[in-house]
Amino acid sequence: MPDEQIAVSCFNVWWNVDVKFQMKSRRKHKMFCPVTVEKEGIKMKTKNMGLNASWGGLIKNEETGKYDYTEFKEGVHYEDRPFSRKKGFRAIFIANIDDYDCFYCNIHLGMNWLNPNSVDNHNCM
Repeated sequence: MPDEQIAVSCFNVWWNVDVKFQMKSRRKHKMFCPVTVEKEGIKMKTKNMGLNASWGGLIKNEETGKYDYTEFKEGVHYEDRPFSRKKGFRAIFIANIDDYDCFYCNIHLGMNWLNPNSVDNHNCM
């Protein structure tokens, strides 16, 4: 294996991104996406890292048993709220909440998706 590939493999392991989706209540429509980022075991401050969140809804496909993803558009489906150190990324869902079975958030740094294998980035049961 070339040295460059080994370096990239090691670099990918050093980053640990933990994302947990929370919805305050179905009545208030408040969505939270707390994020913790660790590099080489050291917790990093996420507020000024240039991270951004994308929000979406999931509808269960009865034929396949899997979920169909719908990425939300700001102003149509949700209103963004300022980043909070305690609650992370925040948004208020403004569309019809009953149109979706559950919701999710994804964290991006530029064009890179930081939590592709997360199991806690949604509220599906």
